[in-house]
Amino acid sequence: MYHAHGLYKKSYRSEYYYVITVQSNSILHDVALFVPIPLFEEESKIGDQIIAGKASKPDDWDCRIIETEHGKMLEINAEDIAPDFHPLPVPAPPESIEPGEEETPASMPEGISVTVDADHNITTKNPVGNEPLLSPAYT
Repeated sequence: MYHAHGLYKKSYRSEYYYVITVQSNSILHDVALFVPIPLFEEESKIGDQIIAGKASKPDDWDCRIIETEHGKMLEINAEDIAPDFHPLPVPAPPESIEPGEEETPASMPEGISVTVDADHNITTKNPVGNEPLLSPAYT
């Protein structure tokens, strides 16, 4: 038991995982998105990692952190966001589809994903004031 607990303590880690997904059934032109980012004490380690290029994101997306009337946000700009269409698998043609008709292909989302290691155990019981949270909170 002691050995298993020791391995757990050595391998245990806390991390934040942040994902933004954009999915559309047509090409989007001249895109500007303003997305909330997790903040703790007015700083965002996640936003910093995205800006530093340590996130998975399309090369043609320009990202920066800006101050808005609603607080700090991640601004994403792109000339075009074109969905990557993949045909839907069609097992046997259902009765409602006429022979020769095709189903609409499904679009694959584009987006940003980043993982940031936490230097402490993440407090999920009382996160306000202890962890990065999306803001602003409206009721």
